Amino acid sequence: MAQSQILVNDRISEILKSIEDIPKPNFKQLAREHGVPYQRLLARSKGRPTRSERPSSTYKLTEAQDRALYDYIARLDELGVCVRLPMIVSCVNYLLQQAHDGPGPPPTASSRWAKQWLKRQPELHTHGIPPSDIWNFDETGFRIGIGKDQWVITFEPRRRVYLPTPDDRTSLTVTECVNAAGHAIPPMIIIEGDALLERYFTDLPDNYLIAHSDSGYTDDQLSVEWVKNFVQQSQKHIQGVYRLLLFDGFDSHCTQEFLEVLEDHKVIAYRLPPHTSHFLQPLDVGCFQPYKHWHAQAVDYATRTGSTAFNKVEFLAAIESIRAYTFKSRTIQKGWQDSGLYPLDIKRVKNNIQRDFADWDTDCQDTGSSSNDSSSNATIDGTPPPPELNTPLTIRTLKRNIDYCLENEELSENVKRTLFGAYNMSVAGDQAIGELRTMTSIAQSRRSRQQRTRTILKSSMGVIYSHSARKMVQNKLAAELGQLKFEYSKMKGMPIMKKKRHFQAYQPVHEQLQRVWASMRAAGLQAYGNQYNN
Repeated sequence: MAQSQILVNDRISEILKSIEDIPKPNFKQLAREHGVPYQRLLARSKGRPTRSERPSSTYKLTEAQDRALYDYIARLDELGVCVRLPMIVSCVNYLLQQAHDGPGPPPTASSRWAKQWLKRQPELHTHGIPPSDIWNFDETGFRIGIGKDQWVITFEPRRRVYLPTPDDRTSLTVTECVNAAGHAIPPMIIIEGDALLERYFTDLPDNYLIAHSDSGYTDDQLSVEWVKNFVQQSQKHIQGVYRLLLFDGFDSHCTQEFLEVLEDHKVIAYRLPPHTSHFLQPLDVGCFQPYKHWHAQAVDYATRTGSTAFNKVEFLAAIESIRAYTFKSRTIQKGWQDSGLYPLDIKRVKNNIQRDFADWDTDCQDTGSSSNDSSSNATIDGTPPPPELNTPLTIRTLKRNIDYCLENEELSENVKRTLFGAYNMSVAGDQAIGELRTMTSIAQSRRSRQQRTRTILKSSMGVIYSHSARKMVQNKLAAELGQLKFEYSKMKGMPIMKKKRHFQAYQPVHEQLQRVWASMRAAGLQAYGNQYNN
């Protein structure tokens, strides 16, 4: 259609050139002869330009006003304020009102005009991401066997009531991800250790991702493995072209490989401002507190039902029910709403920021008011009272206290040398403790490797899905079963007297065969008959 209009306009231009010397041309006849619209030919003869030559009606602003609008949007974007269409319309109407000096009301712009203006700005574009494609992910840690205090009912309120609980303080990390529509994808569970055991996967769903690290925390490699899992697991929720992923500023979330995976799959990465995750992240605002609550409930229930060790195996067996109670659709959506991110509520975000600063100011005032009312702490000439020096428990706190003491000009040189000596000894002691911990950890790992008797499923650093782990267990058990059945069949065909003479060799094979059958049934394989003849 556009090409045909260009040809018509070119034909009209040729006609107008050919009749420049004719005083009164017959436009109707010319239109019929050349096959062009009569009204357009007549209008062009009167000087009207073509549509492509006419200035657009969307140009309400001067060049300076247009640049001012662009700078306004860029400034808001740098501040992290999401610019919406009504904000652009309001800004344009303000510019038009300030520049209007003629009679009558000033011109105004509509949302349609603003959309046309945005189309002429290639640097400014929106992706129109629906709530099901807006995601937030974060890690949270668990101390496996540690619950929390509970309200109890007793006839003796003055008597302390105790319930023996497991004391497994092993830590692990769970990476969770939720979207603004109220959905959660399967997690990645990072277990502390250098291997994964077969028994970890017995009660886990197939799509859970299990990893291990020496510290039990995430790292650059595991973060990349998680983001690949996110791209795959979030596919079924996609409604638009782009996905948006919000996360905090942890270093492993900002590696080149991590961001490349997101970019390759049209996932827009958005890093939240520093020190704001506790009131801007939907997971922190609405989900992780119930998560810890239901974990504590699981520990308490296990204790009351006779469990004496709520360890990794017990935790992995309970994690599915804990997540079912935690990540309900309304809980997830409430987290997004309370954070002010979806539906976008700038006023709520501002209130959260102001409340956070108010809490910080209150803490500072409480610290100042707790100081003694001695003359050394009194306000002199408007100078605020010095902070109370707490007992230093870390090298950083000790250095801060020493620096504060050294600001006193009346301090003697002997005291200064004593402070410097105490700091140097503390640093040396801290280094020695760190080296001792490292050496102890290495010795324990070496001793554990020498004494380990449990079956190792995966000894290399990495991640594995539950269904893949179970398949590996099944293949391993099937191979072991084939070898044992062959040895057992040879012994079963022996004469009874010879079999008795070989009883010492027969009995271990028979017992091991029974254990393999039981393991295969536990691994979900078809039950094998264990009938045999003595």
